[in-house]
Amino acid sequence: MIGNQGRNRQRDLVAADLTEGQFGTGTTSPQSTDTALETAVTGTNKSLSVTKADKQIAISHELKNTEGNGNTLSEYAITMNSGASFLTRDLIAGTTKNASKNFQTTVLIFFE
Repeated sequence: MIGNQGRNRQRDLVAADLTEGQFGTGTTSPQSTDTALETAVTGTNKSLSVTKADKQIAISHELKNTEGNGNTLSEYAITMNSGASFLTRDLIAGTTKNASKNFQTTVLIFFE
């Protein structure tokens, strides 16, 4: 069994490597072997806000109303080490991004 201190150490190691989030327009199902978004949208790769709590990380990423416009955003990824490796790639409900919309994603990771 890994105790709470060990789980929080795992949390700290992962949190230290989180760097960017990015949106894309791809629609294929994520695979554990993915190394990139299917179709990344230029200008949507932004720094993450990472908040740590007991055995968890909250990861937030925001697009302002001037970013990513004219695209139907349908995939999202969190990268580590300045994009050198992936933590997650997920499909989201396709939404057309325009100047009247800000986007914010929040991903919670639990170390149980």
